[in-house]
Amino acid sequence: MASQSLINSKGLNPNPASPTFIATQLGDMKWKDIDQNDTIDTRDMVFLGRSIPRWTGGFNTQISWKGISLYTRIDFAFGHIQQDFQQMWTLGSMQGEFNGTQLIKDTWTPENPNAQYPRYTWADQLNSKNFDRPSSMFFVNSGYLAFREVSLSYSIPKKLLDKAKISGLTFTATGQNLGYITNKQLNLPERTGNQTNAAYTIPTSLIFGLNLTF
Repeated sequence: MASQSLINSKGLNPNPASPTFIATQLGDMKWKDIDQNDTIDTRDMVFLGRSIPRWTGGFNTQISWKGISLYTRIDFAFGHIQQDFQQMWTLGSMQGEFNGTQLIKDTWTPENPNAQYPRYTWADQLNSKNFDRPSSMFFVNSGYLAFREVSLSYSIPKKLLDKAKISGLTFTATGQNLGYITNKQLNLPERTGNQTNAAYTIPTSLIFGLNLTF
């Protein structure tokens, strides 16, 4: 959670001779001192979970009724977490030229002191480093269901085709890579960590088909 604590009573740099020192300000992140030794370092790091799925698999099904057939192919992965790198990069304004996401509205300001995220600044990695640190802030449950293929087909009744001397006529519409059921923060649940940054999405395809036999 965003913190309102100051590094000193006035929030000023206690060491003006050090040009690289940036004083903690209202709205900066307050890190948890796990071992309670008044120092935040690697000894305060904890295990967050697996980055590789514990369970992966898939299934398909086909249902037919009165000439209508529905086929679906779905795969899944569960039991792992990953870092939402795109959100971290955006909230940290680390590129400086991208539009922000809706989460910026939930960053700390004097008018929004109970925000979920610390204050928003340009180039966080060069300044406050509220976001540019190893932390649990952007690690989320990464389980997903992927709809790889959904196909709907309809076969014209044979009695309607006899006069035209056609043995069979089937129309088909197929969608591939239609999307995911997953954590709302993940745009690319099959990528992990900084692989989500600038990664290409799997293209969605819509295919129409006709099968005609004489």
